Formats: sequence, structure tokens, C-alpha cells
Amino acid sequence: MIIAQLPVGAKIKERDSGLVFLIGEHGHPGYDGTTLVADNVVAQACLDAPEEKNPDERLRLTGNNSYFRSNLHQWLNSGLQSWYTPAHEYDAPPTEETIAQRPNYYDRHGYNAYAGKPGFLSWFGDGFKSAILENLVPCVNDARDGIEFIKAKVFLPSTEEIGVRTHDTVKEGGKIAVFNDFRIRYATPAPEALANSQWRPAFFNSAQMFWYWLRTPHSRDPGFAYYAHNTNPYSFKFACCPWMGVRPALSVDPALAVVPSRAMPGQYLV
Repeated sequence: MIIAQLPVGAKIKERDSGLVFLIGEHGHPGYDGTTLVADNVVAQACLDAPEEKNPDERLRLTGNNSYFRSNLHQWLNSGLQSWYTPAHEYDAPPTEETIAQRPNYYDRHGYNAYAGKPGFLSWFGDGFKSAILENLVPCVNDARDGIEFIKAKVFLPSTEEIGVRTHDTVKEGGKIAVFNDFRIRYATPAPEALANSQWRPAFFNSAQMFWYWLRTPHSRDPGFAYYAHNTNPYSFKFACCPWMGVRPALSVDPALAVVPSRAMPGQYLV
């Protein structure tokens, strides 16, 4: 059986990482292949670290909310141990030291640093990695007046892609079919996210829905980006918030072979 034969919403488990993905859509407009969306929040991380040398005072405190400049975009698309390279002249890596540079009123802590952790693609086996397709992902540009496309194998969904309407006029793509069921917007932390968390609030557990980053920047508040909230669809947070969840999406070759799971009926293995 191949992945193109599975219906939207079917669950796929990648053997090496243990992560479970949902079939998001086959042939989503603008994306090649079959788009998968993580079934769970797979990690906690800041979108971008504070940029101490940035001449923009806000970005010095909050980090950069331009997704294509973010630390998280770079980490999601690398399989290397040393994955970080400066995305621009003021960029800073997500180390404990840089994350802790936030002012007190932004909850000063240096937890969930990931500059020293291997890139996200290292989690997967070679067969799955080779099936991941590079797409041109629509992102709001720096001027906040239009779209530019970035090359990415793994990406954060946008507000538009998960079906959250905002007051921002620039829209990044269209709704991914699996989110036609609004309940799919809600996600609990995966075991991997719980095991690797350096700060676990009472509501960060396998039984409760948790918030996760979207790639859409807030147009009227520099340094802030939207996130998926279980009750408030218009939620946004400063980019250096280190406890926000990560729920990535990616596209794979539709001919990728899958087999039914004996342990979990209705789930497929790759």
C-alpha cells in the first residue's frame, strides 16, 4: 500500500522517531505530494531567540517574528548536530544565555534551549527522510504587505492553513483539508515533548490540549507571532517564548510505502 491510497485524517507512525502524523491532504494547492501534519505537539521551543545586537529595540527583547528568519525554521530543516548559522547580521542562536536575555516582564528564564540539539530531520529514518519533498512555503514578507516563498522540507502551519481567521490582510496559503474538522486544531503533547521539556506547567501533559506556534507574524505587533490556542483563535505571543509547542507539517512522496500497524488498528507504519 502507498500513502496516496490513505484517506485524509489517517494516522501514520514513523518508526525511528515514533512520531505520528495525520494525512493532511493529497495535492494541497501549492505543495507537492501528500501533506502530513504532526498529530501531537512534538517539542517546546522559542520561535526565535532575542537578538541582543538588533537596532530594533523590540526585536532585541522578543526575537524575530519573520518566520523565514527564525531559529525554528532553520532547526526544523536540518539533520545536523551543528545546525545553526546566522540568518541575518543580528541573528542569535537559541542558547540558554540568549533566551534568558528576555526582560523580567517577559518571564525571564533560559529553558528549552535547542542550539546544541541535533536538527529535527535527524529524528527520522533514512527512508522517510528521503521521501520528504521540498516545497515553496508562502510566508509574510518583511514589509508585511505581501507574500514571499521560502524553500522548506518541514514547516510550521500558518493561521490560514489551520483555518484560523485573523484581522491580517495577507494570507499564507489555504486551509489544509484535515483542518476542515476544527477539532484537528487541538493537539496534546507527544511523549517526546514531555520527556524533553525543561519547564512543564500543570497543563502540559498528555491529557490536555496544548498551544503551538504558527508561522504567521502579527502584523501590528513586531516581534509577536500567532499560535494555536484551544479556546482563543486570535492568540499571539512574543517570538522568544520558550515554552510554546511545536507542531510541524511536511510533504512526502505519494508513492511512499506504508503497512498497517498490528499494535494500533487503523494506524499505518512507515
